[in-house]
Amino acid sequence: YELFKESYEEQEDILPFLTRAGSRYGLYFVVTSSSTSGVGSRVSQNFKQQIFLQQKDDLDYASLSSTFEKLIPAKLKGRGLVNINDSVYEFQTAHVTKEDEQSYIRDYCSKIKSIFKTKKIPLLPERVTIDTVRGYISDDLSVVPIGIDTDSLDVTTYSFDENFLNIIFRQTSGTYNKFVESILKLYKNNDLIDSYILDIGNHLKVDNNNHAVNANECKKMLHIVQEENKLRNNTIKTLEEENKEIPNYKKLILFINSYSDLINAIEDDDIARQELEVILNRGQKRYNINVVIFEDIKKIDDIRAEDWYKQKFDNSNTIWLGNLIDDYYVNLITNTPRAIMDSNNEYGFVIKNGKPVRVKLLNLGDDENG
Repeated sequence: YELFKESYEEQEDILPFLTRAGSRYGLYFVVTSSSTSGVGSRVSQNFKQQIFLQQKDDLDYASLSSTFEKLIPAKLKGRGLVNINDSVYEFQTAHVTKEDEQSYIRDYCSKIKSIFKTKKIPLLPERVTIDTVRGYISDDLSVVPIGIDTDSLDVTTYSFDENFLNIIFRQTSGTYNKFVESILKLYKNNDLIDSYILDIGNHLKVDNNNHAVNANECKKMLHIVQEENKLRNNTIKTLEEENKEIPNYKKLILFINSYSDLINAIEDDDIARQELEVILNRGQKRYNINVVIFEDIKKIDDIRAEDWYKQKFDNSNTIWLGNLIDDYYVNLITNTPRAIMDSNNEYGFVIKNGKPVRVKLLNLGDDENG
């Protein structure tokens, strides 16, 4: 207990409550201490069972029973006292070997380790790299690894395919660029997917031929996506009227790094604005086209009045990056309680069917690719 107190001093205050109320919920504590005074009274009073091994001073047995002076354990290894039903008994701990026990236990553990293959105890990594999540990356990226669940330490994934429109809200722009860049790297050089990135201001470090960083480039890519959207829409309509099979189109995904910035950049071009509105309002999942918007939560008022936001955005399935700013904003996204929406810029929340999972976010280095 003394070592715990020294290493985790800030956690000590919660122990009196946990040791007092834990048994109601099936939680039981075993605490060891090098002396009777090592555990403070606020904690020790919650333990009904106390076992005394050899003490340096015979007076230390006093807290076990008022009749301690009648029973002082023999000065033998493994000998001690225990209070059972208000009666004090002397006991002898069984020895596992006549040899030196520490050496025996080490040798025994080494022997067992060589016979049985044990899984390593999972730990939350310093950084969530491509090697950490590689086994969860499929060729068609039907699901995308977002990070590591801080509770289960499993990889948490999310499917951008499930909804036509996906919005990833972040506390502030720039703070989570590493995560956004990591997601985009997964789509780089994937022959099964056409990906387009609209990034007004060139905020993201992305090595992608379809990375538009100014208004003119964004307009060109919007036109490409809208033409493909229109083609697939018209083709599917015709095939349905003729009762013919609908082809499995190549996946197309459009990433928008801030809808607000994009709208401001193309506001003087009616054609570009109209193409963007058609994509967002008329796009459908069955066209195998998906849109992912990365947006600052402070700019939510710029988009929540839009028809496509009301009709296409599923607020029970989303991703949240950052600390809670204000209940007002969070309630516009999800009913997730305030208490759980608290983290730093290495963490976020994947929300599926309204249930949040706290994750350490994917963070690929400059030399890592998907």
